[in-house]
Amino acid sequence: MSGEYSFKSKVISIDEALSKIKSNDCVISALGAAEPKAILEQLHTIADRVRGVTVSTTLPLHNGRWFTDPAMKGHFMHQPWFATGASRKADGLGTCSFVPCHLSTAGQDRLKYHLPNVFLGTCTPPDRFGFISLSLSATYERELMEAADIVILEMNDKMPWTYGDTIIHLDAVDY
Repeated sequence: MSGEYSFKSKVISIDEALSKIKSNDCVISALGAAEPKAILEQLHTIADRVRGVTVSTTLPLHNGRWFTDPAMKGHFMHQPWFATGASRKADGLGTCSFVPCHLSTAGQDRLKYHLPNVFLGTCTPPDRFGFISLSLSATYERELMEAADIVILEMNDKMPWTYGDTIIHLDAVDY
């Protein structure tokens, strides 16, 4: 169809998305309600093949087994930028290390000491020209996406379309 952008080649399963994460990777997740819930809920399933994966989140809203299960020690290190109930519970397990920050500079500060290998976030479905909205991800997500080696977005048709720096083209997304 003329003028239509096809994104079918970028659509992969959660298992395929998780296969992109390797040992010693630095993974960054979108903030709070923009976290890719389905991907993060399955992250623990790759523990048998990865070690030393650092996952940074901001305001984590889920109790991911990848950081709440003591058996994940050595496989994943959760670095939350804000302490929530879930991250506080994991604090003594050796799977979580709180990183204090100022939200307004969190992305820039992170880029100064460790570039992300994988960025995980959410987005709206694309318009007919291939543009998507990062929706609720308007804090640090775009700058960390641009610095990441691999960008994986979980498409969610319930996310609101927002304008401004949250609008990107699917060409900037790997999966």
